[in-house]
Amino acid sequence: MPRVMWNGAISFGPAAVPITLEPATESHGMPFRQVHLEHGGRVRYQKRCAIDGQTLTEDDPMAFGADDYDARPKGDVAAQPYTLLRQALSRTDKVAVVNYALRGHARLGLLRPVGEALSSQGLRWDGEIRSPPELAPPETDVGKKEIEGALTLMETMTVASLTYLEVIDHYTEALHEVIEAKAEHRAPRPTEGVPTMPKPKKKGAAKKAAPAKKTAAKKTTAARRRKSA
Repeated sequence: MPRVMWNGAISFGPAAVPITLEPATESHGMPFRQVHLEHGGRVRYQKRCAIDGQTLTEDDPMAFGADDYDARPKGDVAAQPYTLLRQALSRTDKVAVVNYALRGHARLGLLRPVGEALSSQGLRWDGEIRSPPELAPPETDVGKKEIEGALTLMETMTVASLTYLEVIDHYTEALHEVIEAKAEHRAPRPTEGVPTMPKPKKKGAAKKAAPAKKTAAKKTTAARRRKSA
């Protein structure tokens, strides 16, 4: 069961819906650990005070994601108002902006129905959003035909739903294949969907090209001398 990150209540008019927030995402990546080859022990890093050298410990070492949480009704008393709020949001196609405090900071969230439950996606305050105008390209003219061509291309790439897209983590699949290949002392099999870096050109090929230019230069010089004679 996911760890409870927050206990509180959703204020919905005169009603208060007791809920808990739990992480809505989980990582499927492969964590790597450094190992001391001589002893096989795991290499760990400790936080120390720069003044007295004391090793510091963390009360909550858990890393948080992008403030995406599932809202779970807390207790039987929350079932009825929780269901009422979810159905009201579903029927009106609306979402609720919620304000809550977590880990000493005021947070904003977007509360919306997901299936039979409620989910909260994190929002940012105005001061947290960057506006980098320097990323914009210089002004350029785009022709009408170019725009129409781009729209036609987009239309051919449009799908009715995300379920029609092949969204696969090819990188993780390739990483598993590399690890298995090393354990079995073989070359890894090629994996689809993972871009490969082009092989660098051999230095010998570049060195051999230089004499050819000199030979051509000599022939050109000899031809000029014949014309002048």
